[in-house]
Amino acid sequence: MIQCKQIMTADPACCAPSCTVDAVAQMMKQHDIGPVPVVSNDSQHALVGIITDRDLALKVVAANQQPSQIAASQIMTKEPVCCKPDDDIEDVLDLMQTHQLRRIPVVDTRNRLIGIISQADIANRLNWSDKTAQVVEQVSKPNSKEDAKV
Repeated sequence: MIQCKQIMTADPACCAPSCTVDAVAQMMKQHDIGPVPVVSNDSQHALVGIITDRDLALKVVAANQQPSQIAASQIMTKEPVCCKPDDDIEDVLDLMQTHQLRRIPVVDTRNRLIGIISQADIANRLNWSDKTAQVVEQVSKPNSKEDAKV
């Protein structure tokens, strides 16, 4: 059994709920990442949400909002699907497919963010080309007619 902690990216960049969306976008650029987990505060680090580059595109840019006037808490996905460090990676792959997720935060028993697992982590750290291809295919399927147009 391969555990999440063996392939996760540890200590991912994250932000507070009060962080402005333009600061989140700068963080994405600086760290070359698509998701930014949102944590309660610097000391507790409890996961409260996640913002993706898609959230920025659809909820801010396409909605003609001012990024400097929008807080992370306004556009984040609350209570994101997450996993624990000792979870079997096969179970996480199933979660990714079921929920069509490209990345999943890893939290400890107190819901503190300790890592994140992305499709790239799976592709780069596991030698499971067939399983990786299956996950990518399932996650990438359009889930609505609107998504199919993009």
